[in-house]
Amino acid sequence: MHIAIILPQRRVELPSTGVAEVPSPMTLQLHKLAEAIREVGRALADRLHEREARLPQVVDALRLASQQSDLAERVDRAQGRSWFGAAPTEEAIDRIHPAPAARTGLTVVATDGSQIYPDRHAALPYYAVNIGYFIVRLGTGQTHADSQPEIVTDPARLFSRGEPISAPTLNARRKVGETRVLAELCLREAAGSDSSEAHVVVGLIDGSLALRVRNEAIPGEEQRELEREYLAAMEIVALANIPVAGYIARPGGSPLLSLLALALQPADKLEAYLAEYAGPLRPAGLPPPFRDLTDRELFSRVLPSGARSAVFEFIAEWNHVYQKPLPNGSGHSQSSHFFYLNVGRDDPVLARVEIPHWVAAQPVLLERVHAVLVEQSRVTLDDPYPYALARADEEAVIRAPEKAQVERMLAQSLLAAGLRASPSEKQAHKQRAR
Repeated sequence: MHIAIILPQRRVELPSTGVAEVPSPMTLQLHKLAEAIREVGRALADRLHEREARLPQVVDALRLASQQSDLAERVDRAQGRSWFGAAPTEEAIDRIHPAPAARTGLTVVATDGSQIYPDRHAALPYYAVNIGYFIVRLGTGQTHADSQPEIVTDPARLFSRGEPISAPTLNARRKVGETRVLAELCLREAAGSDSSEAHVVVGLIDGSLALRVRNEAIPGEEQRELEREYLAAMEIVALANIPVAGYIARPGGSPLLSLLALALQPADKLEAYLAEYAGPLRPAGLPPPFRDLTDRELFSRVLPSGARSAVFEFIAEWNHVYQKPLPNGSGHSQSSHFFYLNVGRDDPVLARVEIPHWVAAQPVLLERVHAVLVEQSRVTLDDPYPYALARADEEAVIRAPEKAQVERMLAQSLLAAGLRASPSEKQAHKQRAR
């Protein structure tokens, strides 16, 4: 007789000599990585030292570019060459706006979302989206938190060309859902209801505000439909004049540095520069001294605590669809703009804040967004981050035990209908092994 023991990697037959305790083998052999991991620290220290040495030149470039009278003209020329970067608005590009006074009497609405991606190896293909939201009325202590979950098993929404929809497609659907919930809640809070009076509202969303769906992984018709749904939701808050913003913590990217590099080119070499650094075949990165640096590193040097930068407009192909004027005759649009904000107290903590044109063009709304983000980030003292967004994330997150429970409930639903589904052979093996 033999006793069957299931190990994390394989099924093993052992003679019946008593109870066997077999430890789970470690498949990642850490000793083989030890030297490479030690080298990581040394290499990172060297890179940081080299980058720090270049930052004073970049700070000087911001000052010099702000004095150039032909900056807007250069951006216009570059735009025709599919250049990606930032365009100045009506203020000096090196302008610094200090933290506004703390506000009370405002209502902050924040949304965030998470998802379970479809898996073709699962017993029943599905995807799930959970949109969390948090509402706080500043100065009163009144809050409300909840979430809106959705599960999808309809093949028409679940599959594209015979395969489960791509991660970018589901991410975009979740972003549209977050924006729609944000718009509906902002409008409700601003209008008041039987249980509450009308409020002055600011809406916040985690991550980029703009929907960027021009992606080969998303079918063209779905791209257009998602853009229509997104713009419809954004139009709700635009016509109600309720400011909304997307908050990106520890942002990457260098749209402003791209502008500074463009500004520093000699006039007689501008065309040659654009031929090399603009268009779909442009090389990764920027020329020295900007190469491999980010806007965040620049503004970590120049923004005091609570202060924000000037506002810029994204110059990018994905932003074209949002530049159509709003139907209210204001001349404003949904074009994506941004500024950088230091929410740290002692040490800089930089975020990029994305806003639509109609918020950027109205100083009262822009200052309201600035004030709310500073105030909310000071609630979370040790790790400055807007409290309302942190709470929305807590409502949105789908943890592993919850995912497992969803799948058990799906299996029970199938059994109740007299059906039985099983995962693929590959998935079944992985479940036994782990």
